[in-house]
Amino acid sequence: MKFNREFPQWFCYVGLLSLAILCKNGTVKAEAKHAEPRWLVEAPTAGVLPTRRTAVDIRFSGGNILLADFELGFWRRVLIGVSFGGQNLLGDQPADWNPDPGLSARVRLFDETDTRPALAVGFRSQGSGFYDHTIKRYQSKSLGVYGVFSRNFRNPMGQGGVHFGLNRSLETDDGDESLTGFVGGDLELAGRIVLIGEDLWDVTTRPTLLRLQR
Repeated sequence: MKFNREFPQWFCYVGLLSLAILCKNGTVKAEAKHAEPRWLVEAPTAGVLPTRRTAVDIRFSGGNILLADFELGFWRRVLIGVSFGGQNLLGDQPADWNPDPGLSARVRLFDETDTRPALAVGFRSQGSGFYDHTIKRYQSKSLGVYGVFSRNFRNPMGQGGVHFGLNRSLETDDGDESLTGFVGGDLELAGRIVLIGEDLWDVTTRPTLLRLQR
């Protein structure tokens, strides 16, 4: 589905704001039950939302980039989502909207037990960073198809988890068709602060990228 870039800018701003307002109640209810983490920074987890619960994540990044993610717990094991955003949305520069909404879906095949981690498979078409209209891709490619294991645990300060998996982006026009591996974790401290770290690498060349979020 192509986004009509002839829509006035105010229409896009109002749409993002309305989405956040409409989904606020669902997000609060989900968080009240200690919702499972669904994403680290860019890496996924095997977490899903409770049935018919919603969540909205709004991310800001360098280059005056804003991205809004809306997700819905479609069923006990199924999570679906859509995202949209752009560059230069704040300030006096002309807004540059992403050409298409991003789509995502996740199915948890196995719940976590005492002897095994949770396993989920999914798809995400939303990349990260700025969108380059010349080469028609984001600064960082979308995940594409992925599989992820998650293992959660309690600690004296709260909840925590370890997550690892593989993905393959469907954006291969640059000739890169390699698998990407990822591993990360989340650690809750006193119910108020969550530390998040992840490491993503090309399975063949193994460069390292580490992010910490507080």
